[in-house]
Amino acid sequence: MIIKEDNRVGPAVCCECGDDAKINDSGKWYCGMESELGIFNIKGYCIKKRKKERKNKNDKEKKFKQSN
Repeated sequence: MIIKEDNRVGPAVCCECGDDAKINDSGKWYCGMESELGIFNIKGYCIKKRKKERKNKNDKEKKFKQSN
């Protein structure tokens, strides 16, 4: 249970997919996080959304290679 910005109490859920959230990044909750170089550079992202984007990118690359 967390206290949200508007003082509501409840579980933290990802703003993209609704799964349990791990990090609050810029006021939004995300189910995945990544770290970049430097201090305090942890950013949130949705795991399911990123998997879909990467799958679509890979599918497009395969279709392009097959057409050549």
